[in-house]
Amino acid sequence: MNKFSRAAFASAISFSVLASCVSGVSAAASKSIIVQINNKPVSGDAEPYIENGSTLVALNMIKSIPGVTINWDNTSKMVTVDNNGTKSTLVAGKKRQW
Repeated sequence: MNKFSRAAFASAISFSVLASCVSGVSAAASKSIIVQINNKPVSGDAEPYIENGSTLVALNMIKSIPGVTINWDNTSKMVTVDNNGTKSTLVAGKKRQW
């Protein structure tokens, strides 16, 4: 997994867009996590996991949310997630949201 993927993956859960649009994230006793958007299971490149009480999911899982677009700027190494005009950005290698 490259540096951008790790940063994006680790920060994905911080997006308010995810919290407001995902209909359910559940963990079974075996710690298997199922992410659902509009009551439909969604899969990604990496398995979701729980770290320090936060559920972390890959950004490509939230692209299934209606009204959400994800754009990558290779020059600035920045990803922008737009949820119907509400934008969040992440920069590769940074631990905080831009």
